[in-house]
Amino acid sequence: HGTLDKFIGDAVLAVFGYPEASPNASTDAIRFAEELIDIGRVVTGAWQAELNAVIPTGTRIGIANGDIWPINIGQRAIEITLLGDTINLAARLEKNCAVDRFLIDNRTHTVASRHDGLFIQGLNLHQVLIQPENAKGQPFPIRAWTKP
Repeated sequence: HGTLDKFIGDAVLAVFGYPEASPNASTDAIRFAEELIDIGRVVTGAWQAELNAVIPTGTRIGIANGDIWPINIGQRAIEITLLGDTINLAARLEKNCAVDRFLIDNRTHTVASRHDGLFIQGLNLHQVLIQPENAKGQPFPIRAWTKP
């Protein structure tokens, strides 16, 4: 139920609840994160099985909830991309995330809890604080949630 916006190096920007808002967007994003981590484990496990060297790798996912703005960056053809602090925050969450985990902002946690409280409770998430020096562009500490 998401939209793939772009690949950025080895990262992917996917958006949920766009272009049409969805009350399920936050829980859809979290469920997708869990599926993506599972797929990543299978793929990297198969890849690691072929190597003698130990190469640390894994999947890290940042999820943020908020406003985004579409803009046309195309010159000859329409090419839409998305901008906004929400996208910046998601990138900062991903950078602060443990391998094979997701890190969601407090807003996503709140919206997802309102939509499907049992699902969120079942994840057994705990809160972490990310200081501004670890989240470029964020002037205040960020409340986020992750699995233990």
